[in-house]
Amino acid sequence: MTASRSDWTPYCEPRGSPGPPRGGGGHVRDTKGIAVVGPAANRRPPAGREHPVTGILSLIFGIAGIVFVLPVVGPLLALGFGYAARRDVEREPDRYVDDLGRIGRILGWVALALTAFAGLLLALAIWLVLDIGTFTPDGTVALRLPAVI
Repeated sequence: MTASRSDWTPYCEPRGSPGPPRGGGGHVRDTKGIAVVGPAANRRPPAGREHPVTGILSLIFGIAGIVFVLPVVGPLLALGFGYAARRDVEREPDRYVDDLGRIGRILGWVALALTAFAGLLLALAIWLVLDIGTFTPDGTVALRLPAVI
């Protein structure tokens, strides 16, 4: 008789006992004194914790900032929601996990740096296209600003 995955339960026993029965091709992993046998040995057990909404929003705005959908606002919102998610996790550590909030904060900082770099490149391009300044042979920059009356 072959059991389906839904009927299958892992065989667990304390460390130091003779060991689990072999057969069936399951994997064995020893975690904190309990040997888990079977397909469940490769998966992390569900911890029962969830992601705060602020962490999910942080990830969304971080991605939007990285792909320049929201170049300035996205990273700022990602950082704000990411730090709010961290506060939620610190307030209720048994309920929430900060994975998405941390990723959103990292993406927010990277997107903010990319936005600043893109802004500097844009300013340099405008400066060169409008021919506002020229480089002199001694390495300094001579600015020619238009006369305003």
